[in-house]
Amino acid sequence: MASDSEAQRAYLKMVLERSGAEIVSSVPLDHRLFGRIDQANVDAVLVDIEEGTDYSPGYVEGLVDRIQQQYKVPVLFNDSSSSAVKPSKEDLGRKLSQKLTTLIGRS
Repeated sequence: MASDSEAQRAYLKMVLERSGAEIVSSVPLDHRLFGRIDQANVDAVLVDIEEGTDYSPGYVEGLVDRIQQQYKVPVLFNDSSSSAVKPSKEDLGRKLSQKLTTLIGRS
């Protein structure tokens, strides 16, 4: 999982683990992500995008392209502004877990 917000990483890790997902790494949305993918057995990558963050043009797309080309794993985007509403921790975790499970082809 990658997010620029440490609080958001902790929140998403908590809700996903409560829904049965295993989070093998939680890092900022930068080059450190690649080192973690190299070290862990990753089935998918959750990228949390924080609205209002000024990423340089093509930055996020470049990271995602590299993940998909180099590691051949699916990437799921989460809009942190939508999870900031915090509908229900269980509901958010369940929905994200279902999406990740669908992406990696497991039930």
